[in-house]
Formats: sequence, structure tokens, C-alpha cells
Amino acid sequence: MLAIAARSRWPLTIAIVHGLTAILMVAGLWWLRPRRSAKPLDLALMAYAQGDYETALNLARERLKGTMDDHAAVRLLARASVHLGRDSSALSLYKRLGDRSMMADDFYLLGVVLSRATNAQGSTEVWKQGLRVEPDHPQILCEMIQVNLKTKTL
Repeated sequence: MLAIAARSRWPLTIAIVHGLTAILMVAGLWWLRPRRSAKPLDLALMAYAQGDYETALNLARERLKGTMDDHAAVRLLARASVHLGRDSSALSLYKRLGDRSMMADDFYLLGVVLSRATNAQGSTEVWKQGLRVEPDHPQILCEMIQVNLKTKTL
């Protein structure tokens, strides 16, 4: 009698487990779905993080149409411009942003733009500013090491 009762519980237990699994999967997919109500800047940041710099640039521009003073949108537009090789645009955007609003990543990218323009002294000074903001910034440290190696061998 006990064995029959135990066997009859297994289908119920399995059904409950499958039901809960289905509910959790649907809830997880709903939570991960793209948010249509997301702000353009949030979408731009997500695109930038995924390496889709063209989309990030366009969405940041869209954000700036509504609010010209949005430092986060200007910063993102400048960063995306650097990655897309639009150096003159990036330079003017970083000038507009100003040193006080720049983060270590911005100093790094501005230094990259200056080094592309063969302004080694300018890029080094900008990277030094970036190290004052974040002393352990890996990309800036790497660039500074390369600069030091070049100057030591010459």
C-alpha cells in the first residue's frame, strides 16, 4: 500500500517540477527581453559595451538633439568617434566635454587620438592626466610603458 502511494506521487512531483521550471524560464526570458521603453542613452551605452560603435554614436546624437548639455551623451559620442576613427570629431567633443568631466577612459582615448596625429608629447601629457584620475588604468599604463621604451631606445 505504501509503495503504491509513493509511486503515485512521482508523476505529481515531476509535473510540479516541470511547471515551476517553465514558469521560471518564462519569467527569465521576460526579464531579459529588450526594453522598448529604454532611453536612447541606455541603449547607446549597451551598444558601446558590445562594440557596436556606429549604433552608439547614432543613439548618443539622438540624445543630444533633446539635451545639448548631457555630458554622458557627449562623452559616449566622443568615445564612439575615437573607435570609429573620426578623430577630428572626437577632439572637438572632448574639448567640449572639458578635463573636469573626463574619466580615465576618456583621457586614454584622447591620448590615442593625439598619438594618431603624431602628437607624442600631447598624448603623453593626456595619459598622465588619466593616471591622476585612475592610477591603475591598464590601457594608459600600457601606452606609457610603450612611450618610455621608445624614448629609452632612441
